Amino acid sequence: MPIRILIAVPHLLVGTVLHTWLDHVADFQTVDATDCGKTALQDVRKASPDVAVIGASFEKPPTTTIVRSIASSDLKTRVVVLSQILQPWMADSMFDAGAAGCLMTSDAPAFVLEALRGAAAGQDGWISPHLSRQLLPGQTSVHHQLRQLTPRECEVLAAVMRGQANPEIAEALHVSTGTVKNHVHHILQKLDMSSRLKLIVWGYDHDVPTWLRLQKTGG
Repeated sequence: MPIRILIAVPHLLVGTVLHTWLDHVADFQTVDATDCGKTALQDVRKASPDVAVIGASFEKPPTTTIVRSIASSDLKTRVVVLSQILQPWMADSMFDAGAAGCLMTSDAPAFVLEALRGAAAGQDGWISPHLSRQLLPGQTSVHHQLRQLTPRECEVLAAVMRGQANPEIAEALHVSTGTVKNHVHHILQKLDMSSRLKLIVWGYDHDVPTWLRLQKTGG
């Protein structure tokens, strides 16, 4: 029996290429392909695939929400997330949500096929070689660093990343400027940053605004 694959990625071209390619591999069968994240769970229920390949950049709802809804359902479908750009914290979020693998569009075709077969067989932890090379022993991922922050500190950090000054942040959060200064101080300490400017540069280098948005939406 072929491994039944459902593809749900927001980029139609990527989905079409993946669909066409997998249909030419003997032990795979693409049962459905869509670029709509809102209907992903419904599509999975309807098609009952062995593996659902879900794009990492869905926003409404976030991919983590889609992955969690499939993984926590009564379905036997396994989820593999596919991304063009993959940060360590993103992979952590996807695995926490129940994904069996996190791959990149730049991964070698042979590895992608191996990961899909492994996921279908019940194996977990498939991760892009491009990302695994970054996860050296003893390295603390950005995701784990950010997990140290309180919900209020995350709100302040999001405002800092938007370039807002302390008085603006204080007004928006209905707190004193002094309270905001204390939050910023604690954020710098927890993230081991020496200045607000370095924090902002580091944040955009590691796509921290996306992480903050996912936490706010429950992703």
